[in-house]
Amino acid sequence: MYVAKYESYMEQRIILNLGQGCWQHGFPTTTVQLWNGDGLAPMQFSGMLPADPELLIAYERWQLYYKAIHRNLGIRRSKNKSAVRSAIEIEQDDITNVSNADFEELCTTLKQQFNAWLSASSFVNVERQLRTHLSALAPIQLIVESSNASVRRFPWHLWEFLDDYRQAEVAIASLDHKSHDTFREKQQPGVRILS
Repeated sequence: MYVAKYESYMEQRIILNLGQGCWQHGFPTTTVQLWNGDGLAPMQFSGMLPADPELLIAYERWQLYYKAIHRNLGIRRSKNKSAVRSAIEIEQDDITNVSNADFEELCTTLKQQFNAWLSASSFVNVERQLRTHLSALAPIQLIVESSNASVRRFPWHLWEFLDDYRQAEVAIASLDHKSHDTFREKQQPGVRILS
């Protein structure tokens, strides 16, 4: 008879607080708290993320392309249903024609720029500290806090750091959200298989 027992892992929570920073001046008071679910006080690391207005421009361009592609899909669907409006209003700043290749290229560029920003020398030590305390098998919740609305809309799931943590999920919060005082471990019973 063979009994196998799978370990249950405590959920770990990372709170990445970007403070009052902005793309033009950087995020000088970036703090990261790591809660291990053991009831103890969190570990805290600090760093800074540099200014990168070009990253914001790339993101805004990505949004325009995304909307243009979905608008084009909507028009095609309408044509298929013979319900096209006779007049379509187009704003001056709107992009009217986007190829899928252009959009894919922009997606790749945005991801590269985003990860280059998060790999800044003033922040890379924070990532190293996290890696020494995180388990690749544990469920991880990353909460990104910022007063900057554009930062909260960013595709944080594209952070390459998360590629090594397959059970990670991302949540976004403003700085004035209400948080729980304690972080409780989710009880996951061990699994036993008899064969």
